[in-house]
Amino acid sequence: METLALNAWKLDVPGGIATPMVCNGIITASLARTEVWPADAEGALMPDTDFSNDTPEADTSRGVLVHSAGPAESARLAATLRSAGNAVAALPPGVPVEVVVQGPGVGLLVTGSTLGKPINEAIGHGIRILACRNSLRSADLTPGQLHAGVGSVPAAIAHLATRQWEGWAYIRL
Repeated sequence: METLALNAWKLDVPGGIATPMVCNGIITASLARTEVWPADAEGALMPDTDFSNDTPEADTSRGVLVHSAGPAESARLAATLRSAGNAVAALPPGVPVEVVVQGPGVGLLVTGSTLGKPINEAIGHGIRILACRNSLRSADLTPGQLHAGVGSVPAAIAHLATRQWEGWAYIRL
């Protein structure tokens, strides 16, 4: 697996600088922390002991972001919703979980879809399901056609980036 750094630009984000990377055609960003740690008497760096361990229990404003992109396959999206439900069950109470659907799969989120039952179950577990409005437009759909309880975001890519900058865990299924 080859990773190529895109050093032409960097993003200033909370907690450091994100450097975009391309791995197998997928753009990601690695975060370089910019905190300064004090040194002990021998010059070894010591982390700030007041720093949070960033566990979900310590900060429930961070959550799990599940990204579903690709073909409109009902079995695949149903499995993604089940996996999100498994995350809700396994994580501490109150950790938010979002499923962001991008691409042709948004057509499976409309009222009357064969996925009505899995969508209702996911929403019942507190999972927030969001469709990309750019993808909806490409599929000649509108947010008003979405299943009850399914929301939308203007651009999935921007929502995914924003959540990651906020410290959310990113999972692509």
